[in-house]
Parts: sequence; structure tokens; C-alpha cells
Amino acid sequence: METVRQTIRVPKSHEVKIKIPDHIKENDAIEIVLISGLEDRKRGLEELKKAIEDKLFLEDLNECIDDFKYVDAEGLEE
Repeated sequence: METVRQTIRVPKSHEVKIKIPDHIKENDAIEIVLISGLEDRKRGLEELKKAIEDKLFLEDLNECIDDFKYVDAEGLEE
């Protein structure tokens, strides 16, 4: 099995022509998948990277961890 990936912008016509590599035999079964929202995912990852350096975010995160550390262990004390 082989994966060929290509990222493109959606054209105004909303039509895309796909060039199949020559080494793939005629009548072979292939799967075509469209994934949208790539910019949103990339933007979200960049925001997470910024959060790691945000002092207030880290303080809030540590407070949440402290709040739940006893709750997480409750079921284990039997």
C-alpha cells in the first residue's frame, strides 16, 4: 500500500482533477479522501504552543490538577 498526499486550495469551480501515478495499474482500487479545515488545525496547534509559555494559563492548569488529584485517587483506596 502507498500513500500519496497533496495539499491544494479549493478552486472557484470546486472541481479538482487527480493525476494518478503511472506505476498504479489500471483498474486498481484506490481510496480518495478529502480533509478540510487544515488551517484551523494548524492555528489550534500554534495556540497550544503559545499556551505552554502563558503564565496565567499554567497557573490555572496547575490549580485544576491540584483540585482533582484527590478525586482521581478516590476509587483506588479500597
